[in-house]
Amino acid sequence: MGKSFKDIILAPFAEDRFFVPELEIPISTIKIPSMTICMLIVFSSFMVISAGTIFCWVHNSPFIGGQYDQNGKIRTLVFSEGMSWQFGAEGFLASMVYVMTAFSFLASYYVFKHQNDNPNDPTIIAAKVFGYTSPVWIILMIMTFRSKLRQYFPTPFPQ
Repeated sequence: MGKSFKDIILAPFAEDRFFVPELEIPISTIKIPSMTICMLIVFSSFMVISAGTIFCWVHNSPFIGGQYDQNGKIRTLVFSEGMSWQFGAEGFLASMVYVMTAFSFLASYYVFKHQNDNPNDPTIIAAKVFGYTSPVWIILMIMTFRSKLRQYFPTPFPQ
């Protein structure tokens, strides 16, 4: 059998010059919580990062904006038009829609991969129901993008 990666890397130092002991060191001594807790932490951190929370915090942008209409009344804005500015709610809504779209496709893939194992498994049933919502999330993704950049993305959806 050939040499291992460690043997190749240490070859200039180990061949007849040094003795390299075999060490059994664990990768980490930190106790990792359950997969559910880990995925909740990853999901929440991804939502915070992809929502542009730091951008909103640094630029002191409001969560929801307002604009006066022709009658002088305030119109509530969730999406700021253009690419140079965003509201806090806009970031969270857009990232939630994109993440849920990805999760619905992952649920569909999980169902296709494991549907023959046990069709009455509650996990399969829940993934199947959530996977059926994929078209809804795709339409919401298009509408979200359209709300942000109307001039670049003409659609038949109402504004």
